[in-house]
Amino acid sequence: MARYTYTLRQEISHQGLNKYRVVTAQNRYELNQKIAAIQAQWDEQWGRKCEAEARKQELEARKRDKEQQKRDIEKAAKFAEDMTKDAVVCLLSQFRKLFQENLFVKIVYIIPLCLSLHVFQKRKSRLL
Repeated sequence: MARYTYTLRQEISHQGLNKYRVVTAQNRYELNQKIAAIQAQWDEQWGRKCEAEARKQELEARKRDKEQQKRDIEKAAKFAEDMTKDAVVCLLSQFRKLFQENLFVKIVYIIPLCLSLHVFQKRKSRLL
């Protein structure tokens, strides 16, 4: 009498990993065990792949943030420099206006005169 053996086959796949496999076994229990083992392995691989992708995206996001901060700092420095230049130009124009009205000349001559009197008094006190 001839003995027939049956083999069970089942196709499994993982969409994320793009993997496909045909599993064969002699009985249903063995087939289910093999499928469960393969799926667990693929799920673990998929988890590692997702974690690596998340780390990569986080690193890229940090890099973009640093570049944005650098641009913001450069922009703020440029703004401060422009404001300083504008203030200097404004002050120079005001001093020119005062100088043209001879108000600046009077103030400039009074200050050195006061300073020279103060220095003269200090020297005089040392000599005595």
